[in-house]
Amino acid sequence: GYSTEDFQKMGEYFHKQKYVSAKQSYDKALAKKGAKLHEKYCEKCHAEGGKPLVDEEDYNILAGQWVPYLQFAMSDFREDRREMEKKMRKKLEEMLTAEGDAGLDALFAFYASQK
Repeated sequence: GYSTEDFQKMGEYFHKQKYVSAKQSYDKALAKKGAKLHEKYCEKCHAEGGKPLVDEEDYNILAGQWVPYLQFAMSDFREDRREMEKKMRKKLEEMLTAEGDAGLDALFAFYASQK
């Protein structure tokens, strides 16, 4: 029941809100492995460990996101329910070939560890 204008207003409101990292538990060893995977596969597009960058309009925050959100978002990308940039698809395929789904779990733990 929302109009396009309603969604635009909601988007503007949420865009103005300050990002707050989720406080959650994570596996420290897995997060350490995830840090290395992030550096190898993700850092060029998600700088500073996926943290919010000042004055970046088109930036996707990974650091401190709820793990279930990251899992659902990744599922959407992998099932083509959400558009994935060509560069991201290539890096994701490289990472999955080398590490499998365990690599995603490590990345999720790393992002959960970021405050």
